[in-house]
Amino acid sequence: MGRYQWSQTNLLSPLLTTMDTLFILGAKYLFIIPVLWLGLLFYQSSREDRKSIFIFSVLSFSLALVASKALGKIYFNPRPFVVENFKPLIDHAPDNGFPSDHALLVGALASMVTVYYRKYQIWFWALAILVATSRVYVGVHHTIDVVTSLVIAGISAFIIKTILDSRKDATIGK
Repeated sequence: MGRYQWSQTNLLSPLLTTMDTLFILGAKYLFIIPVLWLGLLFYQSSREDRKSIFIFSVLSFSLALVASKALGKIYFNPRPFVVENFKPLIDHAPDNGFPSDHALLVGALASMVTVYYRKYQIWFWALAILVATSRVYVGVHHTIDVVTSLVIAGISAFIIKTILDSRKDATIGK
């Protein structure tokens, strides 16, 4: 008996339905909260800080996206609902699930917050993990898809931060 058949006959069915709903919301819409929150933090930053944050963001997001797309071309990982033949909790195309775009976005946002707004980093990483977990729970990603996306985002931010810091150090003496 599959999970969905089991839940229909089990006393825990109302709890599972509520959990399903929460994870569906997390998988589809939770990424909006860090986007809006970071927008507010950016708006409240000084003009000079905004310039640095903007440059870092464009470079970091670009590197993460290029790395993600390159890895997606190298490694094909069919989505769980394709492999295991079940209906996911949210509709999705049966394409390559590796890596996760949603997890990449929230991971990139959390990485940016780690660099520029450290006091909020735990909240942004918690939201990133919740989005990633939700995408796995609803059946549209494997764990490797979302973990790889978070790692790509973190490494991209680290590389760009290192490059920008080394350029800043090189121009100080001129």
